[in-house]
Amino acid sequence: MKVVAVGAMIPLSILAWRRRLVPRAEGLIGVAVVTAAALLAAYPLPAAQLARASTKPDSGGPTERSVKSGAITSAVPRPGDLTLGGHAGQILLGLTIRPAKPGPNQLLVYVLPIQGKAQDISIKVSIEGRALPVRDCGPNCRSSEATLTGGERIAVTAAGSAGGTQTFDLPKLPAPEGTALLDQVQQRMHELNSYRQDDSLNSGLATVTSQYAFVAPDRMESVVNDDSVIWVGPTRYIQSHPGAKWEVQSGGPSIPVPSFIWDYFKPFIAPRILGAQTVEAQETEVLAFFGQSGSTAVWFRLWVDSQGLVVQGQMRADGHFMDDRFYDFDAPITIQSPVG
Repeated sequence: MKVVAVGAMIPLSILAWRRRLVPRAEGLIGVAVVTAAALLAAYPLPAAQLARASTKPDSGGPTERSVKSGAITSAVPRPGDLTLGGHAGQILLGLTIRPAKPGPNQLLVYVLPIQGKAQDISIKVSIEGRALPVRDCGPNCRSSEATLTGGERIAVTAAGSAGGTQTFDLPKLPAPEGTALLDQVQQRMHELNSYRQDDSLNSGLATVTSQYAFVAPDRMESVVNDDSVIWVGPTRYIQSHPGAKWEVQSGGPSIPVPSFIWDYFKPFIAPRILGAQTVEAQETEVLAFFGQSGSTAVWFRLWVDSQGLVVQGQMRADGHFMDDRFYDFDAPITIQSPVG
């Protein structure tokens, strides 16, 4: 539903630019996108749906026979791998390096389009402009081999009008294990009483930007296109455009604060430290890992400061290519029900 709403904003934006439509319609859809995003962030899929999803033939997970034989039938990462997420147009791409040490390595590419079948998408892989042979290893799986030293740039191209090229810059090999840093992140981030988050969500069809403020234990305020949604416990207040009357909806779920999208994709698999990077004058360590819930495969990348706080985040999932900025940690933020 969120992907559909994001796509619907494109023609509305064009009409608004041409002054053939009141911008409020676009704002209403924007509010729907933010509400859907908040629900997705707060709650994973129901258990029954997860069970059905995990039995799909195209889920990309290895079968018992493939595990016993050692054959590659899935590009889903395993513990000890180095794995990086990206997207080419509307197509989710996950690149996994195994064993992620200097020398011969397997390059596994996870492929998942928003529409159509993954097995119909042609994938090309190149290192520093040199093309590699690519083989099918499953509906969502492509594989290559290469001798790596670390620091290479790998380009993965998905053919078709919905595709494109994603480049992955490898760290030095072997990349340091990141479990301890990820544990520090979980502890520090879940100690927060308040914080702000700027979000840029790209479905491959359109991009929606929004701003959030969170206050423990259950308050959130979001703004998209100057339109607002306030959550106070189980009650939601929706303002479709600035100056409009607030609509009140009660009896729904509340938002647990603090909570983060990666909390719902456990266990965390293959956490690795990619290196150091400066983000807005702050020195950070870049942490990459993989998570899965049922058949939903998600790649995360977090930029972590010296205190274990995430100042920048990245999520790559099916039709959900999101970049976040986190700030104002434990700042005096106030979120209250609108007066009147």
